[in-house]
Amino acid sequence: MAAIDKEVLAYPDTLLVYLDGIEYPAHKRDLMRYARDHDAPEDVMEDLNRLPDQRFDTWAEVTAGLGVPG
Repeated sequence: MAAIDKEVLAYPDTLLVYLDGIEYPAHKRDLMRYARDHDAPEDVMEDLNRLPDQRFDTWAEVTAGLGVPG
């Protein structure tokens, strides 16, 4: 797994801003579409693209998929 961009995800809340309101479960492609529709910057989109191609049932699963300690 690629290392996360510490400047973007030093605090998971940075990413949460662009996923606020998404309904879980959500597949990686749903997360990316939602973030894009909410004007996420390219660096956030790159981090989301590093997620495994799978379904996520919770926000905690998303952050774990990015390698953010829980």
